[in-house]
Amino acid sequence: MSVDPSTPPMYRDHNVVVYPSHVELLAYWFPIARKRNIKNEEVTRVLHGKAKWNAAKTWGSGLDFCTSRTPIWWHWDGLRIREGSPAVIFETSDTKWRHGCTPRGGEQAVIELLAVLRKTLPKSVEFVEYT
Repeated sequence: MSVDPSTPPMYRDHNVVVYPSHVELLAYWFPIARKRNIKNEEVTRVLHGKAKWNAAKTWGSGLDFCTSRTPIWWHWDGLRIREGSPAVIFETSDTKWRHGCTPRGGEQAVIELLAVLRKTLPKSVEFVEYT
């Protein structure tokens, strides 16, 4: 997916970038660390909260791969604490995998990211606390 270079991002940190048309999760694909683009119209639900011990991992899938019908694939974040890091998880219509990210900047960054996502994603997208 190409972005017009003159289009500034609506949100950017070390791990995630939001444009009017899509979200980029940086350093997503293992082992080459390429970004993952998620089109706005593909997002069905956004979960937010603390990463769980069985789901979080520095990169890839945690133990929920074995226990969940919709495991989470996490982008690379060497600073992510395995449990308790503020996280945002995207559920999409095109895959059985959920896409997890930990915005750099903790809970305040999650609040800012969610505010931007609520403006850019379709109104049908559900925002739910991750429990």
